[in-house]
Amino acid sequence: RTASTTDRRIAVIYSVGDVVNLRVRFEDPDTDQPLVPDTVTCQVKDPDGVVTTVTPDLQADDSFAAQVQATKAGGWFFRFAGTGRVQGAVEDRFSVRPTSFRATAS
Repeated sequence: RTASTTDRRIAVIYSVGDVVNLRVRFEDPDTDQPLVPDTVTCQVKDPDGVVTTVTPDLQADDSFAAQVQATKAGGWFFRFAGTGRVQGAVEDRFSVRPTSFRATAS
């Protein structure tokens, strides 16, 4: 059984403050049909090495999605892991650049 992140043809670089949508789909390697693990976790590591667990939601297409706020510039890493009847994991990364704009208090 395999898990894959959404096919990306262009590298996306986010800016500090952006909400990053993370997505994974677990599939049968022989049929490419979606498989749904009993439990899916998503861990996100920020550029300082701080790991946070984010709860992913099951989507209508049997993929799992999680969101994280990009609070720091640098390289971020994430890992989705499935357990139970469907076991597997996938890791990937994304980049965040500093923003030229400062948030102002309203």
